[in-house]
Amino acid sequence: MRQRINFSDRTRQWPPKRLGSNVIDPDLRGATDRYFDCHGRSITELNAGQLPTGFSNQEFRTFSMYYRNDKFYIVDYDATKHPVGDADPLMSSGDSSDEDRPSTSTSAERWIDWQRMRFTHREYPVRDSFATFAGDKSKLIAQRRDQRWVATLLPLSHHAERITTDPSCAGMNGYLPILLGLIVYAHEVRLAPWVLTNLFQEGTWTFSTDGAQGRK
Repeated sequence: MRQRINFSDRTRQWPPKRLGSNVIDPDLRGATDRYFDCHGRSITELNAGQLPTGFSNQEFRTFSMYYRNDKFYIVDYDATKHPVGDADPLMSSGDSSDEDRPSTSTSAERWIDWQRMRFTHREYPVRDSFATFAGDKSKLIAQRRDQRWVATLLPLSHHAERITTDPSCAGMNGYLPILLGLIVYAHEVRLAPWVLTNLFQEGTWTFSTDGAQGRK
């Protein structure tokens, strides 16, 4: 899911926090509310009649992401349904129409604030990076010159300073919603279903762009 900023927010300040400031653009829904099946080697899209017997649509994990000034920001929940961080849990009148208003508790429950995407580094048994919102590193631990996915998925602010030629080093893993978000953000949002079903083949992601088009 990609989010846009609803500029009826009178402050027009970043980051978007108040309930109603984060909305799903009806013209740019991407892969929202669509089902995909990954069976290890490829990804296929399913319609409602193709869902496996016993299928549960219970959410595995939900993150929200937005991109601004060469940086990704993340929270580990749906920012279209909850206020972010220290935002007022109730919207002010005039911020949004009633039908656009996400449901929420009237309690003073608080959710974590937007966090910069960061990494935790691992040196052993391989040198790699884990993409998260709670890490202590802003850049990959290392990268190789032949790794085209780095330029596709990550802006320069997250590129490694250490260049290596070791083929066993410089991988990246992380929370699944973050990795999928990076992949979708690297392409035009309307292409999200095509990206998921065409760029993962034989168990491997293949990228051919530098990601700038999606992150513009």
